[in-house]
Amino acid sequence: MRLQRLAPEAHFLVTEALARGDIVRHPQPAYERFLDTAPEAVDLDELDHALDEIIGTTQQHDPVIEQRAAAAVHRALPLSRREAAQPGVWRFLAVVHRPDLVRHRWAMERWATTRTRFWSPGMRHDSNVFSRLWWIAELTQHDGDYTLTERVFARQTIAIQIFIRRYAWDRSAVAALLDELEGAPPRVVEHVTRDLLGALGTLVLEAMRPSELRDLVRALRRDANRALPVSHA
Repeated sequence: MRLQRLAPEAHFLVTEALARGDIVRHPQPAYERFLDTAPEAVDLDELDHALDEIIGTTQQHDPVIEQRAAAAVHRALPLSRREAAQPGVWRFLAVVHRPDLVRHRWAMERWATTRTRFWSPGMRHDSNVFSRLWWIAELTQHDGDYTLTERVFARQTIAIQIFIRRYAWDRSAVAALLDELEGAPPRVVEHVTRDLLGALGTLVLEAMRPSELRDLVRALRRDANRALPVSHA
């Protein structure tokens, strides 16, 4: 099958039955009138093989799924950023082609959140699963090296806190945060990622050297350590 786009009018296809797996996939007549051939001639066989292997060798709802799937999704979908900005591409993958990946990664708890994981593109943890994986890999890989991508997904607190903020588009900022927050308690991670956004309000991120970013994050971590009460548990 080739990559296609799903029109916004198909939003009614995101149902609780699909999210639970009562409907494994929608039958073709249910969605074919909402499809638009994507201009990118991307064959999905490589993606399907990779997802079959990941789903078959990981526990349901284990965060390691994202760590393994991000690079695989990005490699199998050689899109430009302009092409990847089309929401219909991600909706087609999650709603029509491979809803099983969404179900495998996330349990259905709050329906509003589950629905966005099928439908709403972005990089947040409650965004369309395929969009999140592809874009985070796009912003963290370098010449096909996905080491930074895997580090991002190694810890959910860091992945969530970084990619709800606009500096996530700068690879050096992501690398600095990972270098300085490895092993930090969740509350410190939350404080530093938040405070970095404020600090960058008076700085030109693109003009900063990696060493300067690391120094800034290190200073913010020291401040967070002083500000937060020490647990004696």
